[in-house]
Amino acid sequence: MVFLAEVSSENLPSEAGAADERELTRPFAAPIAAAVAALDDPRPRNAYLLIALQWLALNHERLPEILGRAR
Repeated sequence: MVFLAEVSSENLPSEAGAADERELTRPFAAPIAAAVAALDDPRPRNAYLLIALQWLALNHERLPEILGRAR
């Protein structure tokens, strides 16, 4: 399952994850155009990422509407 959420990247941590699951993630911020351009990158990736980026490519202009705020 993939979710869409609006968040602030002002205080983006260098590491995150569920400590009790011994999960380590390294969050990062990227402009939408760069994220969509990553679809052309041949480096390994997973299905969740591909689905999310393809959805973003198709819907990025509608994000304010989808997130329920006026332009």
